[in-house]
Amino acid sequence: NLETLKPLASSPSLADLHIDSTSSTRDLASLASVRSLERLSLSRRGVDLAPLASFTQLKQLKIYEQGAIGDLGTISSLENLEQLELGGRQEKPVTDLPFMSKLTKLKQVKVGSGFLDHASFDRLKAAYPGVITSD
Repeated sequence: NLETLKPLASSPSLADLHIDSTSSTRDLASLASVRSLERLSLSRRGVDLAPLASFTQLKQLKIYEQGAIGDLGTISSLENLEQLELGGRQEKPVTDLPFMSKLTKLKQVKVGSGFLDHASFDRLKAAYPGVITSD
């Protein structure tokens, strides 16, 4: 359990990182220099998603957050993203994922129940057939 992610920033070959609910770490900014990160899993409340923009090689992103998720717009800069999982019951279900149209390499999006409202899920599933699935 790391208090800070700074020691990992000097790891040039870091490809896979999971930050779970037992971690006190909430700041991804210290990893901005890690260009090798391909898979990131976040299941920690209150993580600032803005630093995700620096993870340009990311191919897989999993975000499980209960309560109120931060701004998902930063995901639009992840041009190499192939798989996205979004889960966790939201205080107010997300109604849109506007960044998806910018993610041309996206092959699969898995959305947990309680994350998107039903109408939004159905609309996105129709817009991206074979890409959007639920758990």
